Amino acid sequence: MIAAALVLVALTAAGYKLWWNKPAETPQATVVTPAPVKPTVDPLEVRQRAAMDDAGKLVAANDLAGALRILQDAASLNGPLTPDIQKKEVEIQESMKDTALADLRRHEEQLWERAMSAIAAKRYKESENHLHQILTLPAGGVRRTDAQKVLDTVLPQREAEDRLAAQVRQAVKQGDFAEARQIVAQIQKNGGDPAPYQKEVEQKEQDRINAWADQFKQLSQRDDDAAIQQLKSLQTQLQSFAGNIEPGPRADLARSYSDQIPTAIGAIQSRQTSKNAEVSFQQTVQRYQQAADAGDKAGLELARSSFQSLAQGGGPHANDAHEYLSEVSGKLAALNSPAPPATTTRQAPPAAKPEPAAPVDPTPAIRSVIQRYALAFDQRDADGLRQIWPSMGKRYAGFKNSFGSAASIHMEISISAVDVGGDGTTATVTSSVVQQYTPKGGKTTSLKDTYVFQLAMKNGAWLITDVQ
Repeated sequence: MIAAALVLVALTAAGYKLWWNKPAETPQATVVTPAPVKPTVDPLEVRQRAAMDDAGKLVAANDLAGALRILQDAASLNGPLTPDIQKKEVEIQESMKDTALADLRRHEEQLWERAMSAIAAKRYKESENHLHQILTLPAGGVRRTDAQKVLDTVLPQREAEDRLAAQVRQAVKQGDFAEARQIVAQIQKNGGDPAPYQKEVEQKEQDRINAWADQFKQLSQRDDDAAIQQLKSLQTQLQSFAGNIEPGPRADLARSYSDQIPTAIGAIQSRQTSKNAEVSFQQTVQRYQQAADAGDKAGLELARSSFQSLAQGGGPHANDAHEYLSEVSGKLAALNSPAPPATTTRQAPPAAKPEPAAPVDPTPAIRSVIQRYALAFDQRDADGLRQIWPSMGKRYAGFKNSFGSAASIHMEISISAVDVGGDGTTATVTSSVVQQYTPKGGKTTSLKDTYVFQLAMKNGAWLITDVQ
């Protein structure tokens, strides 16, 4: 009985946790067993265990007098291990009287210390060798029973726990957190300490949620159909994850991200609709300008029909479409005016000088160019930007590099003033610009600033000449 207590004392003092065999249990129906309550540690017991451990090291170093002093001081504490300490004192006193016995026990203690260090380092075969050497020592040693107990119970249980720990990590690696928690419960049922494995599983769960949170943020900022499909897949993963882990903050957080995904998908679809409307408007304006320059009546009628659809749709360019409708109607009216009748024999009196045509308001065309500037940024199209700003020069390379490094760009321009020059061929546009830039693999940055655009009419089209 005392020998068993000694092995428990020595191993525990050295920092090794032992689990002894339990009687086999009869299989029963599944029952939820509460976790065992850990007893309160007696501080006197802790001090006495440490003293016995220190004494063992001194015995291994052949300092029997020092070991005896440590044990005598520990026995005076009158703690729960005092009987075991007193037995150890008797063993040391015996060794002090017999040199051969002292040498035997010193060697035995050295083997014991090596075996315990090997167990702590998970070198179980090495520990087994040291313990078997203790069993083959001549009579007179005090560690034989302890060594046999470790060989029969401690090493098999430690190896079994290590195998279960490897299974926990494999389940976590595969994302099967429910399976990982079941294995942790088995470790506890076998008498092991589940705390470190439980903590590892919880940390991996949190890491998985953090990765999903970053993915959710990045996908929510995109405007393509692939992002929508990936968000739907992410929602399925989050719902499955929340249902397969223990209820608590991590499950709630996973459900929270899952619940936000429909809103994020709606926002992407809304941005797609706006972008498509912008592209449609810019294409209509471009076709109209080409038809107007060529005096193409059919092209103007097609442009008028397109502007009518945009005006009736109530989109962001409905007002601009209304202004273009008036302009198109004016051009069609001029093209549809009948030619003056031809003269016969007499020379007709000189025709009255026609009234000058009402000047065309250039504001819609100027606004259209500014919106095409924003669209070029959204589409990361440096060539499209150069079409409306042909004099950008060396800036083209900088824009092309910046667009190529971006995962997405979104620019919104709010025009506050359009000032047309007196000759009607130059203009200055003052606007407020909000831009969101997301580099590949990086975080989104936002910029809000005031831009002043300089424009000029060249070959019948408004073009940007400078941006400040």
